[in-house]
Amino acid sequence: MTDHAKARTALLVEFAKTPPQPIALFEPISAEYSRCNLAAWKYWQLPPEWLCQIFQHSASEKSENAETLFLEYLQLVSVCADKGFLPFSGGEWRSYIAGYLAGGIRPVHHSEAYRLREKPAYRIVKKTAVKLLPDLPAHRF
Repeated sequence: MTDHAKARTALLVEFAKTPPQPIALFEPISAEYSRCNLAAWKYWQLPPEWLCQIFQHSASEKSENAETLFLEYLQLVSVCADKGFLPFSGGEWRSYIAGYLAGGIRPVHHSEAYRLREKPAYRIVKKTAVKLLPDLPAHRF
């Protein structure tokens, strides 16, 4: 993360637009990371500044093998696409990923159509940072 002020502003704007919901606060997405749902954060009336700090800490911390692991994951997606497990072909995937990698490894965002339809509101955070929060009934991994 290079612009903490911009990330903070984006989080606060999205947080203000997100209605509270009694859903899972955290959803594990890997051994190291969880998705933090803004609607649940708001439901539990947790300060958005806490989430901003956790997100910034998580996004700023670099892992030694992150790029290698990411590229391995992309290869796994290629295998799944080739085997027909995904809603796109291996060729479509390789074409997309070649364009993505040509611009350098960087964060990706949901498409406008997906954002309008699904209204995703979350941040990806390290599980180690999450453990700093008070114990809540919905605080599960």
